[in-house]
Amino acid sequence: MDKKKFLALIIIIIAFLLFGWGQEARSDSLALNKPTYIVVAGQTADGSVKFVGGGQGTPNVGGYLSLSTNNSAVATVTPTYVQFVLNSTGYIDMTVPFTLTGISGGNTLVIVRAYNGQGVNFLTVQGDVTVIECPVSLTLEGDTEGKTKLEVLHNFRDNVMASSFEGQEYIRLFYQNALEGSYLLLRYPDLREKTHEVLENVLPMIEAAVNGQQAILTAANVADIENLLEAFAAKASPKLKSAIRRLQSDFHQGKFLSNFGIDVE
Repeated sequence: MDKKKFLALIIIIIAFLLFGWGQEARSDSLALNKPTYIVVAGQTADGSVKFVGGGQGTPNVGGYLSLSTNNSAVATVTPTYVQFVLNSTGYIDMTVPFTLTGISGGNTLVIVRAYNGQGVNFLTVQGDVTVIECPVSLTLEGDTEGKTKLEVLHNFRDNVMASSFEGQEYIRLFYQNALEGSYLLLRYPDLREKTHEVLENVLPMIEAAVNGQQAILTAANVADIENLLEAFAAKASPKLKSAIRRLQSDFHQGKFLSNFGIDVE
């Protein structure tokens, strides 16, 4: 092969490779960072979507991403709208973080759609979202007086516990581990039943504390609470078990109860 033909062949190969790379770079894709998202009702969970675009526009022309859930009564997502503009090469590579907020227990989908500058949807991706009720709500589910009891517990949280630094720390600790707590209650019906029983027995004392009245736990109440904590610890992850051990330590020293106006018989 003479030099001219060899040189022409090299040019053709280079052009082919460049064209191929260019086509690959300009392909469009939309992907979520997880196939499934789990969030506690009343809490949030983070996620992200990666968008690579180029095949649907020209330089300095873009479109937007639309984020939504197909059941806003179960969960919502923010942001709901993100605009994008293709760079000078007619290409974009971006990651968009989003936040899911759990509203009530159930299942829904988070849906992300990409639209071009003409408002035409050219890519769609979706992921499962499971919202788990908080452990207390889950424990009282099916209880005919569950709503009233939940209001008492919320008042105790907001008006008694939240009024002190120690109480705020316990609230934070509770919600940091609420997801696993709910999971254990769902997986182990006997644990859920035991939790409901203990809650029923101590609820009058909690209500008394909310009303500024004398609240006294019996020795039997204390034993039941300690046994329940041990039952959770036996099935807990290291993270949850560490939180339970801290709570047990404070409980044994009388810190937990005395901080909130509850005495032991």
